[in-house]
Amino acid sequence: MLTPEYLAAAPDTLVQLYSAAELDILCNIARRISRYDFFIPAAAWQVRKLQAMGLCYEEIMSILSQLTRRSRPEIERLVKEAGIETLRADDAVYKRHGLNPPPIGAAPELQRILRSGIARTEGLFENLTRTTAQTATQQFEHALDRAWMQAQSGAFSYTEAIRNAVRALAGQGIRSVSYAGNGRKRTETLEVAVRRAVITGINQTALQMQLARADEMGCDLVEVTAHVGARTGEGIANHAGWQGKVYSRSGANPKYPHFATATGYGTGAGLGGWNCRHSAYAYFEGDPRAYTDEHLREMEKETVTYNGKKMSVYDATQRQRAIERQIRRWKREFKALEAAGQDPHEAAAKLRKWQSIEKDFAAQTGLKRQSERTTVYGFGRETAVRVINAAKTVENRGDSAIMATNVNKNSGAQSVNPVGKISIEKYKCVSADITTDEVVITGKQIQHIAERHPNDYERFSMYFSQIVAEPDYILEANKPYTAVILKEIEDHGEVFKTVLRLAVSSDEPNRKNSIITFMRIDRKDFERLLRNKAILYKRE
Repeated sequence: MLTPEYLAAAPDTLVQLYSAAELDILCNIARRISRYDFFIPAAAWQVRKLQAMGLCYEEIMSILSQLTRRSRPEIERLVKEAGIETLRADDAVYKRHGLNPPPIGAAPELQRILRSGIARTEGLFENLTRTTAQTATQQFEHALDRAWMQAQSGAFSYTEAIRNAVRALAGQGIRSVSYAGNGRKRTETLEVAVRRAVITGINQTALQMQLARADEMGCDLVEVTAHVGARTGEGIANHAGWQGKVYSRSGANPKYPHFATATGYGTGAGLGGWNCRHSAYAYFEGDPRAYTDEHLREMEKETVTYNGKKMSVYDATQRQRAIERQIRRWKREFKALEAAGQDPHEAAAKLRKWQSIEKDFAAQTGLKRQSERTTVYGFGRETAVRVINAAKTVENRGDSAIMATNVNKNSGAQSVNPVGKISIEKYKCVSADITTDEVVITGKQIQHIAERHPNDYERFSMYFSQIVAEPDYILEANKPYTAVILKEIEDHGEVFKTVLRLAVSSDEPNRKNSIITFMRIDRKDFERLLRNKAILYKRE
């Protein structure tokens, strides 16, 4: 058996290696962007860009290929140790019942499963290297195009164009592409991809070894592990619903549900699937269960409190993950801006704010802070000192636009804060006369949101960029050139309504698309809006 804690910690070493490589790639790209001439004609620009992309791809592949070679011994170690650990626990159960399981070295089938698991996990990382190199090169291309177009437009200075491109790139981080079972492309951060590859690889191998051993021992029953904050959902995706119970592998024992059918074992959404931290172990009738029904009910009821509101441990854990992503984002942005020779003060201030939010969230909820999840390797002690000094500079000059993560209704009313970008094509359903893809929110509207919808801005403004860029629905609004956006954020299972005023040619020059208001809504309001408002756009 592998405990949820064992599986959660297993990827840390490989995440560290890939985190360091990601930062190297980001800083390399940032330095390249800072040295380009963005005022050359379009034809010459295309030639130069293609040359740059080729060189960039070669460098990225070199970094990642070296990383893959360094990763192989660690992958082999992780899979072997997981296999030994899981059989050690199961074999203790068999011995208590008078059985004599042979050592792994004397079990050819277990050796075959172990070798296959190592090869499969190494294959996941080789594919990760290939797709990451391709995606990173595409991100470099988009960053170059963004800077060139902004510089050419005359609306931004050379320095602003470089800065905006570097910030957008660092904010995203290096992405990796994978494909879900339905063939749909999924883009995610490198850290998420590495964690999933490790947890999935070692857990699936360990489970296969366990079930092969159970066949050897003639054991039909298994008990599934459980942990507080297990994911919820429908059917087999509801891990909280099937965890901690006893199952029959064959389905022949009428006292117990069928293992694969009930838990979804063998599927991506079920036990042992994508990023799942549940395992199983041998069980014999008459043995005491590790998780009683009462214990499982207590797990389901467990809640924490944050800012006076109760939430499930699962929701709190997802919120904690979101805060950690913000910390990593601002660390990346600080280093990338430094590499590009740009002022990193804003990134430093944002980083210190999110670190403060993380500390406060942990104190209020009682959840343990996990420093390994906010570590960006290459971001050492010297860098941390520079961050502190830069943040103090911002605090001393009272820059409200930068410090707007925490809302003070008496300050920053006139500030204009960049949010992200929209796809003009998507929003043509509202108006065909949109003049810019940039989105901002003013200090005045931040105050409005803070007063009308307490804590919503502070807790969820990190999702503004995602909401406006990838709306689930765009609905008709009561005012012209205005979009009502509905978006579900999967991290939290929360639904949000955002009102966006689009900038059109009749507006004053240089006006940006602006968020008017923002709020979290419940499912009833969500459904009511879909019934009563004209749907102009629906995400595929």
